Amino acid sequence: MLKTLWNSSDLNFKTKVDMLVFCMFSRLLYAAETWTMRAADSRKLIAFEMRCYRRILKVCWKDRVTNKSVRDKVERPHIITDLIKQKKLKVFGYIMQNERSETGED
Repeated sequence: MLKTLWNSSDLNFKTKVDMLVFCMFSRLLYAAETWTMRAADSRKLIAFEMRCYRRILKVCWKDRVTNKSVRDKVERPHIITDLIKQKKLKVFGYIMQNERSETGED
């Protein structure tokens, strides 16, 4: 289904990227704040993200286009692992705030 979506001429480029980010990545990153990230996991997530962007842009990996230039074209400067780090930090902030309120610190 995604292949037909990415190849569709009815949707513009920006809509395809938005659908990827809001639909696919939100499902992909469900409960990501609880994951233990290993280097191999991180590489696989980044590879998936880049593969999706390249399909939307119709850029073959043989074309030797760098990942940074692909991210610049889709206007997504941060990689998917940055989103996971942000989620983890947000949960950590909630935990620390809860700890402070239980101990009576201000």
